[in-house]
Amino acid sequence: MSSQVPTIAVPTTGEIAGMSPADLEALARRLDGERRRVEAALATLVHRVDAANAFAGDGHRSVKAWGRATCNWSGGEAARLLKSGRMLHRFQSAATAASNGELGVAQMHALGQLVANRRVAEHLDASEELLVSQASLLDYDDYITLLAHWEALADADGAHADHERAH
Repeated sequence: MSSQVPTIAVPTTGEIAGMSPADLEALARRLDGERRRVEAALATLVHRVDAANAFAGDGHRSVKAWGRATCNWSGGEAARLLKSGRMLHRFQSAATAASNGELGVAQMHALGQLVANRRVAEHLDASEELLVSQASLLDYDDYITLLAHWEALADADGAHADHERAH
């Protein structure tokens, strides 16, 4: 496996000033697509390291501790990658979309957070197509609203209901 990382050329400010709006948008979309693919690959790696218990080889207690030591991730970043990796493992359609650069990083993390909610686990598989397809169709804020509504319906007796009863 090669450790050589391809260089990403970003135009200078002067070059950007001379670009057409369409060319600038195409560049941003190309770079974001690469970011999405790399984030999905990293999340998949974290999930597989966790599943194989490979983090223990260096004496780490968890894959999150391994990621913090190996890549200097924050605890939150390590947790998001692990949740996203588990979601990509569970939802093949999301894994395919992510590897094609079609699933945004923020959407991948939000869906990973939802999939991590054990109280909705029994409803996830039946809703995979909806939850994954809407990630690339809706604006981010609308997608987050969809996930929140779906979670509230799937977890009618969960944490949100307790909060409402207390209020």
